[in-house]
Amino acid sequence: MSTQTVFDVGDPITSRFKLGVTPDGSTNVTVTVYRPDGTVIPASVGAFVNTDEKTAQWYATDDGTVGGTTIAAAGDWLAVWRATGTGANVAAKIYPVRALPSPSDSRPTWAPYLPDVADHVPWLTVDTATPGAQTYLGTFTGSTEPTDEQVQRHIDKAAAVVGARLGTVPESLYPLAGRAVALEAAATLARAFPRSRADLDSSAALSAAAAAALLEIRAAIDAEDTAPSLTPQPVAYAPEPVWWGDCDL
Repeated sequence: MSTQTVFDVGDPITSRFKLGVTPDGSTNVTVTVYRPDGTVIPASVGAFVNTDEKTAQWYATDDGTVGGTTIAAAGDWLAVWRATGTGANVAAKIYPVRALPSPSDSRPTWAPYLPDVADHVPWLTVDTATPGAQTYLGTFTGSTEPTDEQVQRHIDKAAAVVGARLGTVPESLYPLAGRAVALEAAATLARAFPRSRADLDSSAALSAAAAAALLEIRAAIDAEDTAPSLTPQPVAYAPEPVWWGDCDL
């Protein structure tokens, strides 16, 4: 069993398959990798490592066009492992790949990254795959609780809410908007994955901080909208006419 991890377009994806028994000469392991559109891509399987584990790697990249349509990498990639002989088994593993953010994408360019959220809830970044581990990783992975995939969903929802409240965010305020989203996402994560009453109290404090950050950004946006223009404008100037000017006409 492997943990689920969120990938971006272009990232390398490594799929691991654990046989569960000691292989012998009859054991044969293959993998078939399907793109999000269902087409198959080649992926080679290496030798056994750690006695009974095999890996395969590929890159989640766009793959040209067919009939004018880009074969996009964003979506769920599927690796189907098949073992015959000793340890016969079939295992399907899904690897979600998200599209890179762009101005027209649903994920705004000012959305925070996983470590930005982890800074506010570091206690949720412990590697749960290692028994007794207490080290804060400073980010989320497939082995933390919540996983990086779960955290990304919280970030996307928080960004959608903040974006709806703020409208167009000036580039100069991107850092403030990202901080507001990180605080809001951290608040919902602390509420969704509480270990104690203290975590729920932390969630309330983070929500209050996110609300204050939104007010700060709204005030900054309003100030920019009402600021007078400082663009220099030409001003015509002429001296007063002399008193005897009309006498010479």
